[in-house]
Amino acid sequence: MTGGAMSRAKGKRAETEAARLLAERDWEIVELGPGRKTEDVIATDPAGVLHSVEVKNHLVWHLTAWRKQAKEQARCRKAHWLLMCRIPNEPGTFYVEGTTVECCVWRANVGCFR
Repeated sequence: MTGGAMSRAKGKRAETEAARLLAERDWEIVELGPGRKTEDVIATDPAGVLHSVEVKNHLVWHLTAWRKQAKEQARCRKAHWLLMCRIPNEPGTFYVEGTTVECCVWRANVGCFR
């Protein structure tokens, strides 16, 4: 597998993990991995509000750039934005922030804590 293919596979695994985490919190996944130039997940929160979800799986974080990307994609989709950054070496654990979600950490089957 080439470096690019490995990177895409790593990203796909994080997207799937993020979608499972959203589903655990009663979000409905509308679409997973719609395209290379768009958000990674499209989902509705428990209140039925549409969100454009950008998922990142990197050792070094670039939150300012990633927020900008998430907000731009959401604006194009006419949705709220959500950024989910997988925390390295912590399976099922993401830093999450967005239009309607305050900065927090979500863990699989654990909930949200600050």
